[in-house]
Amino acid sequence: MAKSYHIRDLEEVTGIKAHTIRMWEKRYNLIEPERSETNIRYYDEATFKKFLLITRLYYSDVKISEISRLTIDEIQEKVLLLHPTEVNFESWSSDLLLTVIKFDNFLFEKTLKDSIFSFNLDRTIYDFIIPFVHKIDTLWKTEAISIIHKKFAFENIKRFFYNISYSITTNYPKGENKIILITDDEELNTFALLYADIVLRRKNYEIIFLNNISDLDHFFEYFETFETNKILAMSSISPEKQSTLMKFVKKMPKTTFYIIDLKFSLDEEHNNMILINNLEELDSEI
Repeated sequence: MAKSYHIRDLEEVTGIKAHTIRMWEKRYNLIEPERSETNIRYYDEATFKKFLLITRLYYSDVKISEISRLTIDEIQEKVLLLHPTEVNFESWSSDLLLTVIKFDNFLFEKTLKDSIFSFNLDRTIYDFIIPFVHKIDTLWKTEAISIIHKKFAFENIKRFFYNISYSITTNYPKGENKIILITDDEELNTFALLYADIVLRRKNYEIIFLNNISDLDHFFEYFETFETNKILAMSSISPEKQSTLMKFVKKMPKTTFYIIDLKFSLDEEHNNMILINNLEELDSEI
């Protein structure tokens, strides 16, 4: 069955407000909605994809009046001719979303590589990829895209992180600079942890990557078996687990806890705990 989209879906996906979309329809005849048997407006998949291309040009400072004079083939050609450095991250996000809708692996990877070339790896990750991950999750929760689209995007991004990580050559001395990376069972936290893995590999850390730890008490029962671990890194621990974490911060004063979390509430400071508010601070704090 063909997927249909409502105007709120276009708004969620592109960031263009619904009233602006309607104005563009009326004034420039950019896209034309279909009507259901009960006279409800909707857009078919071809129109949805066309609107993604339109917004790609719009975010690259091409005037809507100019876009309205182009055929769909001319719009596609103009998008392909855009130079990567001429666009902002909203445009990159539109590009990447279109590859997700089309399930286009090649263009997905190319978009990420072009972004790295234009802006460098770190900016690509925390200014583009991490926000895009949250956007995909929101679009899935609002049913603008399917779970298959979400899985396609998330698994490709994970593979992107893995490839970057494994390309970094580390020369850590055995038993030194060992760090455990753990996160709770919130899926979105995995991507912050994968970026932490890249940052720490550059610093020659030996990394033990433990994702989706749902039982902190059980984890800490085995902590001593890691022996020479000097640092424990936690990423975005959910609120109900913060009290458990703080219990071990107090109990293990010789272990340094790095916590990446925007919502973590600190009742008191501890010398062995460093709270990192965003990914940009990660490199300088560890």
